[in-house]
Amino acid sequence: MENKDSKFNLKRKLWHLLGLIIPLLLYLDVFRFVEPENPHITRFIGMYLILIFLIFLLIVELIRLNHEPFNQFFIRVTGPLLKKSEYHQIHGSISYILANFLLFLFFTKEVIAISCLILMISDPIAAYFGIYYGKIKFKNGKTLEGAVAFFISSFVVSLLFLMLISFINNSNSALFLSNQNILRILILLTLTSFFTTLIEFFSFTALMGLIDDNLTIPLTAAITISFFGYILGFPINSIFSPLI
Repeated sequence: MENKDSKFNLKRKLWHLLGLIIPLLLYLDVFRFVEPENPHITRFIGMYLILIFLIFLLIVELIRLNHEPFNQFFIRVTGPLLKKSEYHQIHGSISYILANFLLFLFFTKEVIAISCLILMISDPIAAYFGIYYGKIKFKNGKTLEGAVAFFISSFVVSLLFLMLISFINNSNSALFLSNQNILRILILLTLTSFFTTLIEFFSFTALMGLIDDNLTIPLTAAITISFFGYILGFPINSIFSPLI
């Protein structure tokens, strides 16, 4: 039987935290110098860089999954970062890169950042509390404690992010906290946390691992923010802004 420490793969969780570099570079607008008058230039360039990287990773995976000697070498090198189920299917980093491509393509930088933060922070928090403190277990292996931890942490991390950018940024983004929209934002974040918690609770893997929670959680967060944000009266271009 696996012990709790082996179930909670700290190295894998820390590796996944590096994924926050993508929304961070977007929010820092690192490619603004290329075309200063274009407010979406970093999203545009980032989207194509992510697409190129995604194609490269998929080619490597295609070779790996069809050439066992290379697969064994890959597992020896990256083994601590992989689930055993990923030894012979697409690993979760590719799903996350795919999610970022879709996020960059359709959503604003605030929505992208919140969606990635929920995945990268709330998912490991839920796993930690579920493994070490989970008492009420369900048939799918999830725990009530893990689900509650995911919900609370996703709400808190989203709110803290909006508080931070509202404090340090003078932009007029509709998602920035103000006395006029604080109640709407709290409702929006509650709904987002609820639906992403549901998706995490009922998470599944399909298409050889290409579809998993690394894809479904951030996309659910972004779609929920856009849908309910529009219903709550936020300007649509502040949450949903396709580059096409």
